[in-house]
Amino acid sequence: MNILTDKLPHSVVIDGMEVPINGDFRTSIRFTLIIEDSDKSKEDKLLDGLKLYYPDHKRLTDVGEAVNQMLWFYNCGKEDDEDDIRSARHGGNNSVSPEKAFSYDVDSDLIYAAFYEQYGIDLQTASLHWWQFRALFLCISEKTHIGKIMGYRTVDLSGLDKEQAAYYRKMRRMYRLPGNISAVEKKQLAALNEALKNGGDISALIGGDDEKG
Repeated sequence: MNILTDKLPHSVVIDGMEVPINGDFRTSIRFTLIIEDSDKSKEDKLLDGLKLYYPDHKRLTDVGEAVNQMLWFYNCGKEDDEDDIRSARHGGNNSVSPEKAFSYDVDSDLIYAAFYEQYGIDLQTASLHWWQFRALFLCISEKTHIGKIMGYRTVDLSGLDKEQAAYYRKMRRMYRLPGNISAVEKKQLAALNEALKNGGDISALIGGDDEKG
C-alpha cells in the first residue's frame, strides 16, 4: 500500500470476503493501550482487538485470518512499524536506546497539543484514519514539547561528551515513562530489595542518584 497513490483501507479480505474494519485513529490507540496492558493475556488482547476493529466480530468465519488482517491494518500495511517514530528521530538508526519514545496514555495531552500546534488539528473533533494519524505523528517536529521529550527518552548517549550525556540522563530521568528502567537501575533496585529483605545496610544503595547508563 502506498498512502500517496492508494485509497486508505476501510475493509480487509477474510475468507474471500470483504469485511469492514474500524479505521478511526482512536480505535488503534485503544488497541495499543490494550497491547501494553501487562495484566491481560495475549489471547485476551487479540480478542479485545477483534471487538474493537470489526463491527460484526461475532460473524467472523476465520478468526485466525481476522487477527492477521487486524495486525496488518494496525501496522499500517507494513511488516512491523512499532519503532518507526523512534528510529526516524535518529535517521533510521536501529541502535538507538530501547526506551519507549512515547505513551498514548501518559503523553496524551502532549500529543494532542503537538497536533494542534503543528498541524492545526484538534484530535478531539478530527476525523482521521489511523494511517493518516501515524504518518502525521511520525513527522512531529522536535520543536514541539512531545518531540523534545521523545528525543530525551531515546537519544543514543554513546557519542556524546560527558557534559551532554549527563544532561540527557537527567532529562531521561525527568521524563521517563513508567516501566522504563535502565539495566543499572534494575540492578540497584534488586540490591535494595535484597538488603531490605535481609535487614542489611541500605545507606550506600540510596546515597546517590548518578546514572551510569
